[in-house]
Amino acid sequence: MKSQSFRRQSSSIRGFKETPKKKTIKWEKVIYAVILTAILIYFLRYLYIKNFLISANGQVHFDKLDIQFTEDVRLDNFIVNEGDSVHEGDSLLIYTVEDLENSGGISSSSVRAYQKEMNNIDSEKRKLYQKVKIAETKLKQLKKYRNKQRQQAKKVENQIYLDIHTAEKLTPYTKSIDELGMDIQVLQEEINTLWWLINTLEEGQKISPSELLYGGKAGSFLKTRVYRTPVNGVVTRIFKENHEVAIRSEVVMTINQPKNVFIKAFFEPEDIQHFKSGDKVTIKFPDNQKSLGIITKIHTATYELPSEFQKKYEPVHRSVAVDIAPIESDDLNEWRKFYKMGVEVTKLKYFD
Repeated sequence: MKSQSFRRQSSSIRGFKETPKKKTIKWEKVIYAVILTAILIYFLRYLYIKNFLISANGQVHFDKLDIQFTEDVRLDNFIVNEGDSVHEGDSLLIYTVEDLENSGGISSSSVRAYQKEMNNIDSEKRKLYQKVKIAETKLKQLKKYRNKQRQQAKKVENQIYLDIHTAEKLTPYTKSIDELGMDIQVLQEEINTLWWLINTLEEGQKISPSELLYGGKAGSFLKTRVYRTPVNGVVTRIFKENHEVAIRSEVVMTINQPKNVFIKAFFEPEDIQHFKSGDKVTIKFPDNQKSLGIITKIHTATYELPSEFQKKYEPVHRSVAVDIAPIESDDLNEWRKFYKMGVEVTKLKYFD
């Protein structure tokens, strides 16, 4: 047999390593899953709020005192302005009682009232004299400074004539002199008012005890009076002007007491079964901060919703009003910042 010889050669066939294909993200499935999750969360949240929470609109309030009179009076002069802080015993206004009744005799209680009123007037006059002294000292300082500014302005004018300075150099001095003139005028008017108040009080002291005890009009010494605040607070509203007449029970002035801050919330009548005094609630403020409060009072009568919570063109809606106080005293300062602003109040129905 013929032998055959085979020449071995390397094979030209090569093997290639197959690279795995990258799995592409199917975004439509991701978007679908996200939407489905969002719908589920929204639905669960809706069920939670609907079945386990009650909510109400509320407003931050301060305790307030409305100044009223039990008889018709003429308001001679207000001693305080809106925004002024007052302390117990401070004078608020001077007033005159209209048509005081005369009586035939003088009682010992009337004499004591006379003495007390005279002491009050003396005390008020001392305060007014002190204010006049301070104001007149300030007035002298302003006038002195204005004279200096005028002298300096005169020098600058001369320098302008000599082309040392331009006209703009004079502007700050003329502006300062004008502003000082306005300040002096306002201060002078204030001093005149203080003297008028002093003279008014002195008129109330003209009647003598002998006139009172022996044949004068009983009670006429009480005609001019000073009204003093019985509480600490801030004067927030003055509803009358000087020399106007306030009829009986008409509100003349309102004093807020910022130390006594609370929230008045308005719940639906059907929710009254789910809360009571002493329950804790969560308050959400306009800046999205949250705080805890406690229900201190539930008003028995229903209240009309404040206008900001009442929907337009709908019948007047009545709600159950509750007062809420902060649990932590440290929260008082935060609550005060939102005076008269709307807040959201929520409470668990069953587990609180």
